[in-house]
Amino acid sequence: MRLLSGQVDFTVPLWRQLLFIGLLVPAQALAQHSRYDTYTGFATDTTPVLPSAEKHPSLYFSADFIPELRLRKADQSSHYYFLWQRFRADALRFATKDMSLMDENDRPRAAKTLAFWWIMEEDSTALEKAVEALLLAYDGVPQTGEKPYDEIYRATWLQNYAAAYDWVYDQLTSDQNTEIRRRIAEETQYLRDNIMVGARLAPRPHNHRSKPAWAIGTAALALSDHDQAADWLSHALEAANTVTRYQFSADGIYREGGHYWMYNAVNFIPFLWHYLNVSGVDLFGDYQPAFEWPIRVRTGRGQIPNIEDSYLKPAPTHMVAAAYRGVPTSLNTDVDFAAICQWNYENTRLIEHNYTGATVDVTWEIDEYILFDSSIESAAPTASPNQFLEGGQVVFRRSWEPSSDDRYLLFHGVADADNHNHPDQLSFFLGGNDAILAPDAGYGPDGFSDDRRGSWYLKAHAHNILTADGFPPVADDLYSNPTVLNVTPFARYEIDSGFFGFAEKESGYVRPNDVSLRRSIAFIDQDYFVVSDLLHGSEEHTYRSYLHGRGSFDRAGHYLSWSPFGNRYGAAARLDAFILP
Repeated sequence: MRLLSGQVDFTVPLWRQLLFIGLLVPAQALAQHSRYDTYTGFATDTTPVLPSAEKHPSLYFSADFIPELRLRKADQSSHYYFLWQRFRADALRFATKDMSLMDENDRPRAAKTLAFWWIMEEDSTALEKAVEALLLAYDGVPQTGEKPYDEIYRATWLQNYAAAYDWVYDQLTSDQNTEIRRRIAEETQYLRDNIMVGARLAPRPHNHRSKPAWAIGTAALALSDHDQAADWLSHALEAANTVTRYQFSADGIYREGGHYWMYNAVNFIPFLWHYLNVSGVDLFGDYQPAFEWPIRVRTGRGQIPNIEDSYLKPAPTHMVAAAYRGVPTSLNTDVDFAAICQWNYENTRLIEHNYTGATVDVTWEIDEYILFDSSIESAAPTASPNQFLEGGQVVFRRSWEPSSDDRYLLFHGVADADNHNHPDQLSFFLGGNDAILAPDAGYGPDGFSDDRRGSWYLKAHAHNILTADGFPPVADDLYSNPTVLNVTPFARYEIDSGFFGFAEKESGYVRPNDVSLRRSIAFIDQDYFVVSDLLHGSEEHTYRSYLHGRGSFDRAGHYLSWSPFGNRYGAAARLDAFILP
């Protein structure tokens, strides 16, 4: 997305600004820092539960479900058939390859894809190739955390190999079985011994720790008769908990942003199903807020806004809907959460089909084919379209339903975390008329490797915030002893009515530390927004207010206008803003 910014400067001790935004008609483990134990997130029971005897297949389904899987593709107008076509193309391609020549990404993908093709089509060539890939698992892959072998990739490789083994188990000779189990077990033990201890591949709790943790859990369930399986599973649950406690809020906000929520979901959605299917342990209840959050904050097109290091991302909640049959949700008290999960994805417009962030590692169409249940009837949320999350985000919207004249604003007042964080406290993301109008900086075209990440995307002035002497708002108190971290900006007032939605939040600045900021946002008549900033400081400072739009830009005095062009992110539209100091 092309961003153009408006900036207003003031140098006064006390300052109030009003910004009127109108939407016009479209043109068309370990001992760790205390900060990691003082947030509001969630944790699960770490007692490992394994079946009395190992059984295959069991991770995604049991043998009696295979006929249903084979029937799903019969309707050529169905989503199942679309998915089948996509993984069929992969299976036919992989079946012609020499497994010994495949790289560290493709071999585990080939193993899982060909093993599933064997399940679906009883193709003996696919079976032979899948077994060949499993017998070569991790050949040429050193046990190191250096790219391209680091733990975030190894996580998905391990889950792919575990699934492939689960699906071809009953076709293996004794020698083949012994060798494949050895290879999967050695990799599992390596990760177990080196995520938080040993080489400390992931010394801090974020996606580099949680992704391999969930993969270790999957491997423990696949090899549940192994004498280390209980230790692996316990360690996996403990490691994952360090991340869910710190990166998630109690109401499900993921502090690394929507991109890394999805990147984690590549591993935690399968693991949650694997634990339920193999051991009967249902952790979906603990994770429900993590699936409700992307629905509560979804844009008009169903995307998670690109806050923090992130692109716009969908949430594949349809892949967990079946786990929430009969489970209530405050989003609609008349239906179960399964119906809401189904509705969310049904009403999401994908920017691209490869949305996981792990395209070179995952076989996502296979997971979706298995886990999506088209028999679940969908229902839209009936809760107020305006959502006030205790973790610090507020969403104002005209309606839950997609519309060409929608209104949407996310007010971001979440406590800072220490990974993929941006200087964006009390920023906002604005959409309307089926367009993105005032986005967050998020990720650039090349993501984490973008050469402008440090010079632009991570800078305070790249966000819709107000700076003091060039510094962004931060609610944490770094001057007290001990320091006070994980502070959610104080929610002073919240109002929700059909005519008037309102939220006011308060934060401070680490530098200059005599300044406090109150930002309020009002949603008037479900049509336009008013942003008001009130700053208090005992000394003279330079304050700058930033507003970023898209498309062509025009300014005349206090009036600013952007005309975003239509593309895959949204329709052509116009944003008018008036800045009144």
